[in-house]
Amino acid sequence: MENDSSSGQQQDQGGQDLKYATDLLSSVSAALIENGAETRLAEQMPARLAKAFGISDIQISVEPSYAVAKCGSAVSFAKINGFGVNFRFVTSVGRLCIHAETGKIKDLRALSHRISAIHKNKYSLWLLIPFTGFACGTFALLSGAHYLPALASAVAAAFGSGIKSLMIRGRFNVLPIFATSAFCSVSIAELMELLMQMSPVGDPSIVAAVLYLVPGVPLMNSVLDGIKGFYLMAVVRLTEALMLIFSAVLGIFIASFLFGGIL
Repeated sequence: MENDSSSGQQQDQGGQDLKYATDLLSSVSAALIENGAETRLAEQMPARLAKAFGISDIQISVEPSYAVAKCGSAVSFAKINGFGVNFRFVTSVGRLCIHAETGKIKDLRALSHRISAIHKNKYSLWLLIPFTGFACGTFALLSGAHYLPALASAVAAAFGSGIKSLMIRGRFNVLPIFATSAFCSVSIAELMELLMQMSPVGDPSIVAAVLYLVPGVPLMNSVLDGIKGFYLMAVVRLTEALMLIFSAVLGIFIASFLFGGIL
């Protein structure tokens, strides 16, 4: 009887460990999608982590709204809350895969603590805002704009990027975020034109001022997912990218209409 009892306890403990593993790996897969990883990468990295800890029969799959991890009778779902961009998280998880495979991470609980520490690292607004403005102003110069319109583009892009970052941290819906950011950037560019008595800012500077709103990662991931056979995810990401573009265009149109600008 004692042997049967100890055997049952071991089975329960093993089942709990498997459930913990599937919970963790499904959340890792969902977090990778939320931070800009392509779908195949979001399936391969958790599978590598599972294999490194001796779980060989794990199955990871990603759907548009959730990630699934299955191992034996243990099945876990993790909701995907959106499609953002934070490649620091993606590359950090890649390094954790290597550390797990080389034995530097001993167990799943240690892995969970390391992943939680990654989530706390975010891009600094003090670096993100000025560098966004610098990049957009430089693009305006390369597109043929003069120095003052390029300066207007840089200031407008920095201001709009700040609005975008603050709204993201305030957990607003992404579509109003893009529309508001585009509106603010174009409005600032047009106001600087009036205050500094410049010639009309023109198309290159307006395009440069909203360059940071181009959804390059969703467009790239939709192509990669389509090439690699994840057709449903490819359609979802492409739809998201088109909706973001429409929102940005709406903000540009409203600002241009109000200030009598380019349209």
